[in-house]
Amino acid sequence: MTRALRNAICFLFIAFVVSSTGIYASWNFANPPNPVSSAFSIGINEFSYEPPKAVYITNVELAETTEHASNHTYSFSLPAKLSMSLRNDQSMTSVTYKITVYNNTDVSQWYTGMFYDNGYGTNSLFGTSNGLTVTTKDKLADTSKTFNTNDYVPPHTYRDFYATYSFGSNALWDISTLVEFKFDIRMDSVYDGFLAILNNRDSYEILSDAFDDAYSENKTTALGNVGQGSTVFDALFGENMTINVDGVDVPVTVMVERSNVDGKSNTGDNYDVSNGPTGCEYTVYITVNNAAGQSAAVYAISYSQSDETGEWYQIGELYEGTATLNADGTINLDDWEATANTYTVGTQISYKVGYEQGTEYDKHSTIEEIMSSKDQEIFNKIDNSRIFKKAYDIIKANNNSTSPEVELLREAFEDAAPYYHNYNNGQEFKVNRNYTRAELLPALIKIQNALDYYYQVHE
Repeated sequence: MTRALRNAICFLFIAFVVSSTGIYASWNFANPPNPVSSAFSIGINEFSYEPPKAVYITNVELAETTEHASNHTYSFSLPAKLSMSLRNDQSMTSVTYKITVYNNTDVSQWYTGMFYDNGYGTNSLFGTSNGLTVTTKDKLADTSKTFNTNDYVPPHTYRDFYATYSFGSNALWDISTLVEFKFDIRMDSVYDGFLAILNNRDSYEILSDAFDDAYSENKTTALGNVGQGSTVFDALFGENMTINVDGVDVPVTVMVERSNVDGKSNTGDNYDVSNGPTGCEYTVYITVNNAAGQSAAVYAISYSQSDETGEWYQIGELYEGTATLNADGTINLDDWEATANTYTVGTQISYKVGYEQGTEYDKHSTIEEIMSSKDQEIFNKIDNSRIFKKAYDIIKANNNSTSPEVELLREAFEDAAPYYHNYNNGQEFKVNRNYTRAELLPALIKIQNALDYYYQVHE
């Protein structure tokens, strides 16, 4: 039995969900529950265990109601379920709640909609003619500002939204409902979950030990949930990884490779065996295709490690590519090639990968080429977007604020400090050309996400 198997006291569970708005994924690193932790208070409810790794409701307030609703009660339960009951004696009655949620995960979580069981109370009236409707919105006074799949809650952050229940002529008298507001991470946010694992000492040791063992035995540098490494991989990441498409669970192939993809010996980690590779990054490959010998769409994302702080960080983005599948179902990582695609950060910044024609920055098609590129065009676009200036001005104007959206932006701006030069006391910012595009993009994306969240809250 390998050292990784003996030490696999934690696990990672991956379940994918496809919604009408795109692919969302749940990639949650789970620890055993702690039954002896002290009780704490969340809103009106008290719990004697640790809060869930999810987006959960912390408080609900009655924001507005009409005079036709009586005997009105409401409560919430974990993770984000809201129950209410009332007596309604007239159609067109409405009740609006202010709902506060907290994202107790290490990744951003997007709102994916409201779910309910028709068998509960009067839930069967939802969506029927002259029945019950629920409208979620970001602002109470502005009914045009809906709360939808473009809205999200950053990691370890609170956010408010509103839910208005409207009752038609078929929803009179005694009403009783239970709904759940759902949040999930997007497919292009899966890498956040793996990053959390790398930066957790216990889980990282399990992962690195597994790679050391595999390399020591037969020079293997990749492990996955299929093929030779499946036993170790399943112990680390959990079994039966699937994507649910129209109610059908489709198997997902996930492989992780440890190798030097950025060409630097002072980043990443080293194999703890004689003559092993140095400066290694971790690259995660994901595909839903399981037909051996065929070319499949395979997504890839890489991570490196700072030689100063020891912290792991994402490099580049989640890149779409193609690769063939071997006879044992594993991904042939040697022939992974980036699909010609244009990637966009924010509204003004874009760059191309994998194109056969054009200037040099268009042609990169391997992970190693993508990660080592110094893309002058995207550097110029970042300068022209004035994204650092925008962040600086908001932080300066809210210098004494401790609100979540300002704190999030302040943290992102400070993390990006190595990647820009500040001129004339904040009047001008320019990208530091000494870094590669792959190094710069994660910091840039973090600032853009923080700006998006700030504007969502304040516009």
